[in-house]
Amino acid sequence: MLDERLEVIYTAGSVQEAQFLQDLLEDQGIAARVTGENLGTGAGALPIGWATSPQLLVLEVDAERARAIVLEWEESRRERPDLPDETLADEGPDDARLDD
Repeated sequence: MLDERLEVIYTAGSVQEAQFLQDLLEDQGIAARVTGENLGTGAGALPIGWATSPQLLVLEVDAERARAIVLEWEESRRERPDLPDETLADEGPDDARLDD
C-alpha cells in the first residue's frame, strides 16, 4: 500500500466501527488501513468532530468495490435494528458517513 494511491472511503463514528469495517474489507480481499484512531484522545487540544474521527482508507483501485461493501453493511444495519450494538459495531447512527 505504500507506493500506491490511497483513498478515504469512510469516516467512522468510532475506532471500533473503523476496525470492524477494516476486518470486513480484508475478509473480502481488500487491503484497508485505519487512520486517525488516536486523534480522539486529544480532546481539549483538538476540537472533536470529523477532523478527529477515524477514517478508513483503501487503494484507489479498490475504492468503488470497498464503498459498495460498506454501503451494503450500512443498509443491513438499518434493516436489523433489533441486533445489539456490539453485533454491528459500537457507534451511533449519526456518527459515521460514507465518503465519496
